[in-house]
Formats: sequence, structure tokens, C-alpha cells
Amino acid sequence: MEITTLDQWIAKKIGVDKITQTELRNYQLRQIQRIVNYAAANSKFYRQLYEKTATADLSWQDFAKLPFTCAEDIQNHGSRMVCVEQERVSRIVTLQTSGTTGKPKRIYFTEADQELTIDFFDNGMQTLTQRGDNVLILLPAQTPGCVGDLLRQGLERFGAVAHPYGLPKNFDDALTYMVENNIDSVVANPQQMLAIGQLAREKNLNINLRSILLSTDFVADSLMKQLAEIFNTEVYEHYGITEAGLGAGVSCAAIEGYHMRDADLYFEIINPETGENLPDGSWGEVVFTTLTREAMPLIRYRTGDYGRFLTEPCPCGTALKRMDKVYHRLDSQNFKITDFDEALFAIRGVFNYDLQIDNNNQTIEVNVHVLNRKEDYVSRVIKAVEPLCQGYKTKAKATVGFSQQHYRLQKRKIVYI
Repeated sequence: MEITTLDQWIAKKIGVDKITQTELRNYQLRQIQRIVNYAAANSKFYRQLYEKTATADLSWQDFAKLPFTCAEDIQNHGSRMVCVEQERVSRIVTLQTSGTTGKPKRIYFTEADQELTIDFFDNGMQTLTQRGDNVLILLPAQTPGCVGDLLRQGLERFGAVAHPYGLPKNFDDALTYMVENNIDSVVANPQQMLAIGQLAREKNLNINLRSILLSTDFVADSLMKQLAEIFNTEVYEHYGITEAGLGAGVSCAAIEGYHMRDADLYFEIINPETGENLPDGSWGEVVFTTLTREAMPLIRYRTGDYGRFLTEPCPCGTALKRMDKVYHRLDSQNFKITDFDEALFAIRGVFNYDLQIDNNNQTIEVNVHVLNRKEDYVSRVIKAVEPLCQGYKTKAKATVGFSQQHYRLQKRKIVYI
């Protein structure tokens, strides 16, 4: 198994012929020292945040003592975090939130910031596709500077043929497009790609793809297995965060964790209660620092995602650390949506589901979305999820066919109890 193009790309960016952890750490510390001082000099927010902190020549120990930033900082002080003149901002991404204030998060990017993402997509996508491949983009792609548009530009740089289809409004139409355009690889949301796969299976279509890259949501292993079988291909995962510049990490051919965007981002895993750094192999909250961002640097930004660094070397031979599959959100106590993902997407024919949790009556209602009623889905669903429900009574039903709400990319917003 060959070293990925990401290794070569990162080595070039940090100015070495071959990456070692020592070279990478030295580079990252230099970039941290630079970005912290840059932010303190150019942002009212960071100037105030660090007013009692010596930021020159930070050591790793000094950096670990810097205060964290979080989503509430962006909501309440986003414009004060910006480090460039307004005319240099080329794109503002607004993320709606569901907190008590309801304030949106606005993330600011210069043209150079977006170029960093295009460059990552260019090199990262070569891990799973190649020059001349037809690559279908089933993500937002019509607006200049959106994720699908940046991905299109990255693909075209190394000679792949990008098909920026956008979010599927009709899965049958998207499947027809795949067949008619001889698609080799697909980038998509996991549940939407599974819906297309289930439809292909229903129609007895034999479609062999070179690769599938799943992004924008947690990817259950059971879902990956189904797609690998349907399309006879390798299924890769992408870990992306808008605040980090969309692209953060991607799996290699070993499909064992994410190779991170280490030249542009520095990642930490912390104890969410104490804020202390955790050793590799320990699960905790994912925190990142942007190393090369112009418009809106984020320093020690708490993502709320749950992850860990893997301790075993990757079979591809990289010297880079890898992050294990990231489990989104830390605010679950009794129920984990990822456990339901694994259990339900293992049931052939299920492409999506909804949960209704009633604490007063101690019931959980599961509604699975399927293509037909040829099987007894209700009994299979109850059998799959009862071990996860911890004493709650379980109800289940099956909704046949696609509904309008599933034509759009909408992350399930389940309130964890």
C-alpha cells in the first residue's frame, strides 16, 4: 500500500522531503506561535482574550494553557474575531444553531482561505480517484465558493471530470444520472447515498464504482458495508467541519481512520470536563487550531465532537497520526444516535429513520424509511434497537418510499436525553 498523496502534499507544505513527527511538530509549533500573535494583533476578540497572556515564543506547555474558544464565541463575537478588512472577505458561511439564543454562527473566509480548501481537496481526492474519472458530487454545488464548488475545482486540478449535481431532490433521477454519465466515484451524504444504493438494488442494477466518499454526517460501519456490497467498491470517509474550512481529514485505502490536514490544522483531544490534553488512544473532545487561516483564525476551538487518535501505525506507512472515526456530539447521556445508526443501517432495505423519545411515558418510537414492505421490518427493527433502549418501551413502524423531507440534506436533529 502506497503512501498517500496527502503525505507528499503536507511534506511540501512544511518544507521537508519526508515527513517525520518531529519535523511536523516543529512546523506546527512555529505556525501556532505565528497565528496566535497574528490573531492578537488583528482581532479585537483575541486581543482581549490574550490581554493577560504572554504570546511571544509560546512553548507547547504555554499553548496548552491558552483559553479555549467555542461556538458561543462565534455566535456572540464572530465579527470581532475577523483579522482582515471587510473587503478581503470573499465568503461568509452562516450556520443556523439550535441553542437557547438561536444566534447563527458566521464563518468568514478570504479567497486565500478558500484556496487552502481547494488545495486539500485536490490532494485528498487523489487518494480515492484519479485523472479522467467521472466524479459525481451530491453535495451543495451551485453557489460559488460552496463545498461542492470547491470540490469541483480541486478535482479538475488533477484532471478528474467533476459532475456537480448538487443535493439530490429525486433519488431515481440521481441514479439515472449515475448510469448515463458512467460515474466512477461519488461524494455524498451517507443516508442519501444509501437511499440511492437501495434503489439500485431494487432495480437490479449492477453498478461498479471505483470509490464512494461519504461526508457531512456520522458514517455507520453497517452503512459502509451495505454500500460496498451494492456498488462493489471501497467506501471512504471524510471528516469535515465548516469552522475548520470544510475539509479536515480523509481515510486512505486502508480505511482505518482519518489522515488529517496537519499542515493547516492542529488537533487536540481533551477531557471535556477538565480541559486537559489526553494521551493518544483516549476518547475525548476534538479541539482544533487553524494554522494558516487569514480571515477568521480559530484557536483551540472546541468542536463538541467525540474522537481519539489511533496509536497503531497505518498500513499505508504514513508517519502522520490518524484520528479514529469521529462520533458527533458529546451531549448524549442515555442514548447514542450512532448506536442506532449501526443497528438500523444493518437492516437491508432501510435507508433512513427517525426517532421519537417520550420520557414521560418511557417510550421510543422508531420510524424506518424503506422502499417496500416485502419484509417484516417492524419486528426486525424492534429486535435491533431494544438492546439500546435501556428499559424504554419500543415501538416501530415503516414508512414506504421516499418523502419530500428526505430529498434534502437534513441532518437528523435528535435531542439526546
